[in-house]
Amino acid sequence: MLSAAATRRRAKKISITLHCLTKTLSGVIGILVLVWIYIIFALSDTDEKIQNQDYYFSTQQRVDENLTNANTSSTTIASTSNQSAKEAVPSVNRNKFGISPVKIKLPTPVIVVGFPKSGTTSVWHYFNCSGVISQHFCCCGDLSDHPPCSHRGKTMSECILMNMRANRTMLKGCGNYDVYAQIDGERYTKTLKKRVVELPLENGTSEIVDNNWMRPFGYEMRQFLPQHFSLNELHRDYPNATFILPLRDSAEWATSVINWFHMRARFINEYIAHNLSIPRPGQVGSPSFLSKYYEEHTVYIRDFVKQHPSHALVEFNIRQEDAGEILSKSFGLPDTCWDHKNKMGNRANFDYPDKSL
Repeated sequence: MLSAAATRRRAKKISITLHCLTKTLSGVIGILVLVWIYIIFALSDTDEKIQNQDYYFSTQQRVDENLTNANTSSTTIASTSNQSAKEAVPSVNRNKFGISPVKIKLPTPVIVVGFPKSGTTSVWHYFNCSGVISQHFCCCGDLSDHPPCSHRGKTMSECILMNMRANRTMLKGCGNYDVYAQIDGERYTKTLKKRVVELPLENGTSEIVDNNWMRPFGYEMRQFLPQHFSLNELHRDYPNATFILPLRDSAEWATSVINWFHMRARFINEYIAHNLSIPRPGQVGSPSFLSKYYEEHTVYIRDFVKQHPSHALVEFNIRQEDAGEILSKSFGLPDTCWDHKNKMGNRANFDYPDKSL
């Protein structure tokens, strides 16, 4: 029989041994977790590089085909017509984007100052098809027109917003494009805790949005619209930029916005954030609210260009048959590349109606 003191000593030794084993096991598990995380990141980085490489070559091939088609069509037109605006696109050396830079008549940068769902994708396709270095939604050298963006998922709106927060010129480091077909986008947020998000603002501050249970989720959704609320800054940084204003019927545009994911909430929240005295329209009042908003923006752009004549303004209705002709005469490119793209279809949210308002 062991004495009580000996039993306690043995129990203490066992306890110390178990403690040491537990610490050792925890250390081993921690090392294995770190190794696993490293492997995951290494593999994802490799995949991203492969995807970017594949994307680069597929983009180059796609633009080669577009340029070939544009050259063929333009040559055919030029052989039967004396219209200089429809001459063939010249073949020149390639740059780092993998496409041929084509000179256009009007000064660059060319910036679309219309709202999304007003033919911005069509404008991007027109210039991209013509061989002009163009951007839509994504930034930083990415040539795709919709997400996912290949440059770490970064969008043009995010790049511009971060530049404004850092007091840099708006397009600095966002990609050396000739045409910026969409500079707006959903404001990015940082989640602080459940239903509480931080919303970085262009003046360098941030807004904390607490979606408590007394109001519907979605108040943090906002559309960053530098072509409307930061137009003076855009003029300051690029006083000779060419503006493009693609238009459509305002009621038709409102319907398109309402049926496009959560864009209705983002537009209304952004507008009210800049005009706090305006009451929320609710779902029933949203169509007329958005239509009026769209018409106000159209008048604002026209008046702004009148007050700042250093900007050329190319305005056209995307539904009219002469849309391609207007672009062709304005920029000296063939009108054969014009087509209305990104119409409401499978990506619209008919099955996911926005109920945040």
